[in-house]
Amino acid sequence: MLQACYTPPTPLQNIMTAPAQTRSGDAMSGLSWSPRTLGTYILPRNVRESGAQFEVASNLGWHGNPTANFRQDNEVHRLRFGTRFGGPGFDTTFALEASARNGGFVDPLVRFWHSAVIPYTDPVLGVPPDGRHDLAWTTAGERYTAGASGWRLHRAEVGVRTPLKSGIVVGVATKIPIGIGNFMERGGLDIAFTAATRRMSGPWQLTWEGQHVIAGRHVDLDPGITLAPSWNTQVFHAGRFVSNRWAVGVQYEDMDSGLTFGLPYSGNKRRQMTFTVRTKLSDSDFGELSVSENVRPFRTTPYVSDAIFTLAFRRLR
Repeated sequence: MLQACYTPPTPLQNIMTAPAQTRSGDAMSGLSWSPRTLGTYILPRNVRESGAQFEVASNLGWHGNPTANFRQDNEVHRLRFGTRFGGPGFDTTFALEASARNGGFVDPLVRFWHSAVIPYTDPVLGVPPDGRHDLAWTTAGERYTAGASGWRLHRAEVGVRTPLKSGIVVGVATKIPIGIGNFMERGGLDIAFTAATRRMSGPWQLTWEGQHVIAGRHVDLDPGITLAPSWNTQVFHAGRFVSNRWAVGVQYEDMDSGLTFGLPYSGNKRRQMTFTVRTKLSDSDFGELSVSENVRPFRTTPYVSDAIFTLAFRRLR
C-alpha cells in the first residue's frame, strides 16, 4: 500500500502528482506568454486528456496615493480549454484561452486568505476597496491609464513533447494569437522550448521544468512598454498522495517578467508559491484547486499579483 506513493501505477495517479498549471496573474501578463507547466508525464498511446481550467488573479497594488508612478487594483480572469493526446513515444497538446481584466469579485476571499490562512498585513499597500478597477502608470513624464477588458478569446496553443533516454522530457510549444487589445494579447506568434525531469524522494515526486520563450514580435509596445526578445521560467514542484483519492503539491515558480514599461521595478522577476489539492472523482476524472501567492521574502516589488485561485477539471479516456 505504501508502494503506491513511490511509483504511481496508473496514468491518472501520475497526472495527480504533476506540477500545477499556473502562471503569473499580473495585469499585463498577456503581453509575455509562457506555456503551462506539464512536467514529465507523457500520455500513453491513444490516451486522451481533456479539461477546463478557470483562474482568478487578484492584483493588489493599490495604496491610495493618486500621484504614484504605478498603481493597480484589478483582477485577471482566464478560462482555458485544452486536450492532450498520446502518440507513439510523444504526446501533443492543443488549447484555447480566453481572458478578461476587471474589478472582479475575490477581494473578500483574498482578505480571508491573508488573515486566516497566510497571515499578512502590508502598511504600504493597505486593503483596497472591493470591486475596484485601477491601472495607471507614469512613463517619461506621461501618465497612462488602462480600462477594463471584456471576455475575449485571445490565443491558441499547440505543443509536442517526447522523453529522452536520460529521463528528461523535452518539448516545443507555440502560441498562436487570435485577438489583441487591452494588454491581454499583443498579437505575436511566440515559440517556447521546454525541458523537465523528476526524482522520487520518499513518497514525494520532485519535478523541475525549465522554459525558454522566444518572442515573435520584439517591438516597443505603446504606451512606453518594451517587450524582451526572450524570457525564462523555472518551476520546482513537490507532489505526493495522502490517500487513494487525494494528492497535494507545493510549487515554486521563478518567472522573468518579459517586459518593462520604464519604471525601475517593472522588469523584475515574478516569484510565487502555489499550493495544490487534487482529488480523484472517478476512474477517469479528477478535480484540482490551487492557490498561488507571492513569495514575500524575495519580492523585489509590491506591484505584482497577490493571489491566484485556480479551479480545474480533467478527464482521461
